[in-house]
Amino acid sequence: MSETTATTAVEKPYARYMKAWAALLTLTIIMVFVSSPVIIVLGILAKVSIIAAVFMHLKDETFDFVLIIAFSIVFFAALLFGLIAVDGMAM
Repeated sequence: MSETTATTAVEKPYARYMKAWAALLTLTIIMVFVSSPVIIVLGILAKVSIIAAVFMHLKDETFDFVLIIAFSIVFFAALLFGLIAVDGMAM
């Protein structure tokens, strides 16, 4: 009985990674064959969400921690975009 429980506990994380990999592969294939910019941006956002949730283990974290990470990403992306925009206007 304990061997079955141990085997199930070991296989479960690998199943999560395989499902994430299959989803990422599917989204990549869709994005290659679709030329709509809206679908490509939505695919990028979906892939970022999958990578953050599964591979960065944010799926198992508290909501407050995820909000802090999301705010940091948005803040630094806006900062970099702002710096690039100012540099572009100076040219």
